[in-house]
This record gives sequence, C-alpha cells and structure tokens, in this order.
Amino acid sequence: VGSEMCIRDRPKIGEKVIFTKEKKKHAMEYVSLVYPSVAALWIDNIARLMIRGDVVNLLEATIDYFYTRDWRTAIILCSISLEKVLAEFYEEIFKKPCPPRSIGDIKHEITEKVKNIPKEIKEAIEMTNSMRIAAVHRSHLPLGVKEATNALQGTVKFILWFQEYGALEQS
Repeated sequence: VGSEMCIRDRPKIGEKVIFTKEKKKHAMEYVSLVYPSVAALWIDNIARLMIRGDVVNLLEATIDYFYTRDWRTAIILCSISLEKVLAEFYEEIFKKPCPPRSIGDIKHEITEKVKNIPKEIKEAIEMTNSMRIAAVHRSHLPLGVKEATNALQGTVKFILWFQEYGALEQS
C-alpha cells in the first residue's frame, strides 16, 4: 500500500505477527544498526539547539547516507563534522583561527594545551579519524556499517563532550 499506509494500519504484535524464534543478537552488525537511529533522534531533538547549523546539516546528511548504505560517504561526512567542531574548540583555546591541518594534528595541539581531556574523548577523535583515513586514503578497503557507526559514535561522543566542556568553562 506504500506511502498510503499509516501507523494505525500496522498489525499489533501478537495479533498477526508470529515469532518463530527469539534470541539475542550480539554481532556488531546488529548493534550498529540501532546507533544511527538514536543519533538521528538526538540530531532532530537536541543537537540543533546545541551546535551550529552547518554541523547539524552534515550530521543529518550522514544519517541519510547510512540509510542508503553508502558507508564511505557517511564516514567522510562524520569526519568533516568532527573537524568543524574540533576547529571551533581549537579557536576557543588558542584565540586564533584554526590552521588548515589534519584532524590528528589539531587534536595533538589541543591535547598539548588542554591536559584534562578524558582518554575516551581522545579515543573517540582517533576512532573517527582512523575511519576517515580508511575511507579516503585506503579506498580499496571494504567499509561497512561497523566502520560508519564507529565514525558516527566518535563524532557524536566528541560533540557531546565539547558541549559539556564549553558549558563548564563558561560557568
């Protein structure tokens, strides 16, 4: 029935849907499928109030590429989002424009100056950056939902921390 179908037309669980087997899934492939949907909800309901519009637009486009299974483009858009927010962080710390350097170099300069960045945040930046390197410089490597989800998780984790860090700095 296509686009004419609405929520009330869906069968109730148990009414017309029969479960033949139920088991927990632990494979990364299955776990990775949930994260983009959660990130999309965060972007729609919270992120647009917290972060710049251009970064929100990039993150929304990232989610769109998840749904079309274009993992390489999703990873690249995540890394651009991360780079923009990382550059903003750099500019707040150094009080000057961020130079045109790699994500790794910018992260290194920031961590040299700001000593209290948690290890998991540094790892989140590195995770997104390593996925970017795989997507851009190693184009012969196969990329999938796991790699794209890693890039998205790293980016979102850094953005959430950065927003909290900025709020702590201002109070």
